[in-house]
Amino acid sequence: MRDYVSIDYFPSRCACKCRHCLLGPYTSADRVTYNHAKIIVERFLLYRKTVCPETQINFMICFDGSLPNDQLVDYISFKNAYDLPGKDYMSLNGLPLYSQEELRNLLSILSQTGIRVVNLSFFGIENIHDKFARRFGDFDYLLTIARIITEYGLLRSESIFLRKPTLKILPELVRMLDNIPGLAERHFSFFDYRGLAVKLDDERPEYTDITALPDNILENINFNTYRPEAEWYRRIMSNELPMKTLRVHSIVVNNRNANYLEREPCDKILASLQKREEQRRIIEPSLISLANIYGDKEGYKMYALRDLEWKWMLNFYIDQQNKHSLRRITRHQSSIEYK
Repeated sequence: MRDYVSIDYFPSRCACKCRHCLLGPYTSADRVTYNHAKIIVERFLLYRKTVCPETQINFMICFDGSLPNDQLVDYISFKNAYDLPGKDYMSLNGLPLYSQEELRNLLSILSQTGIRVVNLSFFGIENIHDKFARRFGDFDYLLTIARIITEYGLLRSESIFLRKPTLKILPELVRMLDNIPGLAERHFSFFDYRGLAVKLDDERPEYTDITALPDNILENINFNTYRPEAEWYRRIMSNELPMKTLRVHSIVVNNRNANYLEREPCDKILASLQKREEQRRIIEPSLISLANIYGDKEGYKMYALRDLEWKWMLNFYIDQQNKHSLRRITRHQSSIEYK
């Protein structure tokens, strides 16, 4: 099984406080400098080049659009130089409320440094979206960004989230967005089962809710990734799932671990991550056992398989009253993915 190490850096807090937030409360006291985080990434890239070429490395900055201009240019150039995932893609969700002049300056930098596609996320229309994002004017702000994107030769990627309370307004949202040129891709998806989104499971649509939507929405939903819980249960019990081939480790660089990550040999850091994963797997039930105990064989809410693994495992740790492991799994610092 190969390893994928994502080294994540938070230069600032998100400017929104979305109800489904998947991230932890990273405060200013947690942060290190951009250069400190970059040095750590460079160490891992050198390790990949000289020791373990099959290990995949990525550098992900959350809310990267809020970086100072010089750091933003350096970050995009760095990802291009090492051909890292997402080198030509950037999300502008949670961006501070910039003036149009500031937005144009930002988008001009993106277009000149190799960014091709900009992602924007929508939770509804107008005040419905704003209440979910917990920022007044956020919907109109995203539409403004979408219109300015086209002025700089950039394309737009849209992530539209599916919730029971907003299914009826999706056609209107699509019509509004279709009036703006420059669309590269549009994805309708369901919330990951993690972070604050765990509390929104009652808003998760069922299969019949989704199939009643218009064709122009259905064609942009990945029904291979998202299936009813009952269908995943059947596939698990029938042993129809692909083999897992990639271990995914997420390292959030902060002032508590930065010196360790800069000092310790990369192979020892990776071995420690692997050991933690193996120890966790020893105490956790198999996927079949989890499905037997916690799976709803008649459930028609829509999930990705990863979400059900997290949901069932979370229930397992709650039942075990294992508070330490419960805190760890809710942050999802490490996982195994299907590839």
